Amino acid sequence: MKDNNLIKKEFEFIDKEEAFASVLIISSKGSVPRTAGTKMLVKQDGSIIGTIGGGSVEAEAIKKAKEVFKTKNALIIDFNLTMSGIETIDMICGGGIRVLISLIEPNSINKEIFGIATNLYKDRKQYLFLSDITDLKNIKRSIIFSENLFKGDASLSKAMIKDFWRLNLPCAKSVNLHNKTFLIEPCEPIYTLFMFGAGHVSMQLAKLSSMVGFYTVAIDDREEFANKQRFETADELITVKDFKDSFDCLKIDKRSFIAIITRGHLHDKTVLSKALKTNASYIGMIGSKKKREAIYKGLIKEGFSEEKLRLVSSPIGIEIKANSPEEIAVSIAAELIKARAGHKKNNRSF
Repeated sequence: MKDNNLIKKEFEFIDKEEAFASVLIISSKGSVPRTAGTKMLVKQDGSIIGTIGGGSVEAEAIKKAKEVFKTKNALIIDFNLTMSGIETIDMICGGGIRVLISLIEPNSINKEIFGIATNLYKDRKQYLFLSDITDLKNIKRSIIFSENLFKGDASLSKAMIKDFWRLNLPCAKSVNLHNKTFLIEPCEPIYTLFMFGAGHVSMQLAKLSSMVGFYTVAIDDREEFANKQRFETADELITVKDFKDSFDCLKIDKRSFIAIITRGHLHDKTVLSKALKTNASYIGMIGSKKKREAIYKGLIKEGFSEEKLRLVSSPIGIEIKANSPEEIAVSIAAELIKARAGHKKNNRSF
């Protein structure tokens, strides 16, 4: 699947009318540092966002990307990472990768496509980026966002749209259809982290959760805490009058993760009681085991079952003897990554 941070960067470049080169691994075999679907963005000055594995392969890809800026013609390059390529490649992995390097310019078609993608991303909906790469000198791009709907300049029939949508690809792949070659990049709905409480731990967690690809939402009843100065990387900041009303404006689904990190037991209990009534795939609550038992005891009296409470991860985070807000945030982020990987394995969108 596409890296969420790179998706946001692509949106940003197009919005600023800045061209960039996309370096995408479209196939891989054997032992390789990065697999098919991995992408790196290259700016005109040669600086990069993301990585396709580092070393000489990446350096050569950046060099070729600079050429693509000049010629505007896409390239497909094969890199051999076996012992036979040791004279020129410093990464002996025993496999190989095929890379597509193409220029993405802020023209009218791309502005429309990425504009639609931006809205779908924010609404946590799935879509496909489709590129007709039959002619590398004239790539045609489109976005498919249902079995029947697409925008772009690729020539597609309704039957083709349905076929692409139903392929259920786990990552980017090139396919041959109707004597043409298409590159399909599946973009699954992003996972959302709802952080209740905007204190010191949440501030550090927001940096990490954004970094590892969660759509991050910070919620608090204090505007002086839930603000952009403290949460520069958060996608959304929500100030509520009372935590008991905090779920009224939220879209909680199976791709929602809830981290309860408020400033007190009563707020934690209030949020947890609301969270347990949602279908969020992960609920975690900060605090000691003693605090947890006290809150659970109160919730059982209110009618919640012990079975339901066993679904809550509390104390939240992987045990790493964390003490500082930064360390606690790391332990929570690690647990979120693990939980997301498990959910992805069992609940693929495509």
